[in-house]
Amino acid sequence: MKNSPVVFFDATPSWSGGANRILFLAREIRKSGGRPFVVCLPDGRLGELADGEGIETFKIKPLFDIDPLALARLFFYLRKIKAAVIDLNSPGFYWLGLIAGKLSGAKVILTRNVPYRKTGLKKLINKYLLYRRCDRVISLSAAVKKDLDDDYGLDRVELIYDGIFGGMEPPSREAALAARKTFGFGADDIVFGLVGRLEKNKGQHIAIEAFALMAGAVDRARLLVAGGGSGHYVKYLRDIVRRKGLDGKVALAGYVGDVSTIYAAMDILVHPSFYDNIPISILEAFGASRPVIASRVGGIPEAVEDGVNGMLFSPGDAGDLADKMVKMAASDYASVGRAAARLAAERFSADKMKSRYMEIIGEMVGEKE
Repeated sequence: MKNSPVVFFDATPSWSGGANRILFLAREIRKSGGRPFVVCLPDGRLGELADGEGIETFKIKPLFDIDPLALARLFFYLRKIKAAVIDLNSPGFYWLGLIAGKLSGAKVILTRNVPYRKTGLKKLINKYLLYRRCDRVISLSAAVKKDLDDDYGLDRVELIYDGIFGGMEPPSREAALAARKTFGFGADDIVFGLVGRLEKNKGQHIAIEAFALMAGAVDRARLLVAGGGSGHYVKYLRDIVRRKGLDGKVALAGYVGDVSTIYAAMDILVHPSFYDNIPISILEAFGASRPVIASRVGGIPEAVEDGVNGMLFSPGDAGDLADKMVKMAASDYASVGRAAARLAAERFSADKMKSRYMEIIGEMVGEKE
């Protein structure tokens, strides 16, 4: 795959697990002698970071799924760089990327991050005009792979678990204390943390509601919410904090560039999504030896084993989450975190993920040649 142009498509407006994966793979492809490119939205964090590292980006904002002007621009760009393989990581670019890629002669990978299931006519369109036109389909969890098999009868879906990117490691006691001080927490506080985009389907409001229910039972409990998001939802979260009288116990930190600071400051990660695959934040928490309390959805149960490296709760159920938070606070959660780190190192290796991805790229470049 030496000198072969590999193009990643990502349409998420803010930093995400998918963007993290793309940047990691782009770096690894460049180290291996390949030529990575990123197609993304203007003013996004992925484009900013890729530009800063000298990875070429093509920024575009289609007006709709098959915007003819955007399609023409993409086609000529892919022809210009002689794209060998493109990897579609976001539904917002699935159709544009597939059509422009096929017209330009590139091989097409579609990577499914989350379980967007379709019904009726949309399901038929996706089956015959989207998935069956792609050269490879990659799923990031067994749950999503099963959905793809059941819905579309695909026989070439490859399961590749994400790895723990960025060398996340357990923080020293000194680093943990310094991180806590940054967010106004004390050494003896029990800090529950959330990491991810602030949006309703991620369930941060459920976590705050649950914290309000359990805070009286755990006097030193604190909640740290990190991530950027829309102004309306952030205001909604702030309103809940104020209405529940949680000022001084809940910190809304916004986007934090050095995410290791968040994991250092927390004791336990809470991930309350209504739907999800296997979030990279869960893997990062494991890498930092932090146990996880997460909703029982999508691929999450493949990573979080109830009672082993964390706990699972019913999605959207603030009462159930509050109960699990009380139980985790009363447990030896540090030992659970150490067990989480050991299991994650075995199952979610960045090296294994990278190696298999590189093999696939090499196979596809060989097929194209």
